[in-house]
Amino acid sequence: MQLTENLYPLDEAISTFTQCIISKSSAHECLYWLWELIYSSPDVGEGIVCIYNLFYNNGSSGLGEYIARKVDLYKSTGENIHLADIICNLRVLTPQSTSYIINCRTINDCPTIIYKRVKWMHGYPTEAVGLLGSLHAKDLHNVGYYAYKYINNYGYDGIMDVLNYYANNNDIYLFTINDTYNSKDMIAVTSILKQLIDLDNTTTSSVKHIIRFVKAGSDMVKAMDEHFTYKPRSRHTKLLHCRLYPTHTIMTPGNYSRTATDLRIISASNWEYYCYDSVRWNEKFAYYNATQNHVTKTITWPNDACLEAFYDNNAMDFDEQPLAVQNKSLHDICIYDDPVLWFDKMLEIAVEVKMGQMNI
Repeated sequence: MQLTENLYPLDEAISTFTQCIISKSSAHECLYWLWELIYSSPDVGEGIVCIYNLFYNNGSSGLGEYIARKVDLYKSTGENIHLADIICNLRVLTPQSTSYIINCRTINDCPTIIYKRVKWMHGYPTEAVGLLGSLHAKDLHNVGYYAYKYINNYGYDGIMDVLNYYANNNDIYLFTINDTYNSKDMIAVTSILKQLIDLDNTTTSSVKHIIRFVKAGSDMVKAMDEHFTYKPRSRHTKLLHCRLYPTHTIMTPGNYSRTATDLRIISASNWEYYCYDSVRWNEKFAYYNATQNHVTKTITWPNDACLEAFYDNNAMDFDEQPLAVQNKSLHDICIYDDPVLWFDKMLEIAVEVKMGQMNI
């Protein structure tokens, strides 16, 4: 379990952020969760690339190159607006679920179809028969299993040799994001599998669809920066001021850390220990030379003066917040186990959002 800047469970904040983009929530809510993650995770740029690979890599190099360039600018300048620009573009694009569904199927214990070697597979490794058969059949249920098994046995380069050979034989151009942000893991592979399954076989060269990229509103970015650097006169009002949105009650398929602990107790009594690895909190603890005690799940201070100085400026008093503030993270969550049903639900919410914006 890790808590974020404003004491949300990190995994639930990531799920909420992803869902906000896909379901086309307001730009303000999308950016709120982006800032929450900027202040909580050192890998937020890589996380955005992951969202791109799972939902938005349609084989066009233009979007991928734009995202890589913007993440580079964020890392070199420290200016959050570059990541905000990416999110404002993703939320208006149409997400696709193929890569995500394949990735979720990698956890299958066994395949439901055993493929045999056929004539067109001549020249491919014998061990790739299941991968090739499920890929050719566009079998989303099994291709993830076979790909996961192959990458575990032969590595990223091994499976890419097979997929590139398959693409060349079928006149398909494959786009992969630059090496800096190519994670060379199963998510990167599912992005390639998605292109092979979804792209038309007449695609023979690099495709750069014309995308008119938009910029995040400078006023909204400035307001978000000010919101996350706000210092209340009373420490007791920090969460009341800073918690603008609840995490979603619907969650992406997966395992969530709250199942192994009592979220209410750790939010009120052990929040320091659980937010220690959050980016800005870690800087504050480091300033006072505080360390985690993994046995007692508490923070160890070098002396009482450091302890008192820290709490004078940073006490959160979670259990003293209004119930509405606490319940922005303590509510029940519904975890979908079927990625297809989950994605359909996100599209349904996106339609509801669009209908709510229409003037009748």
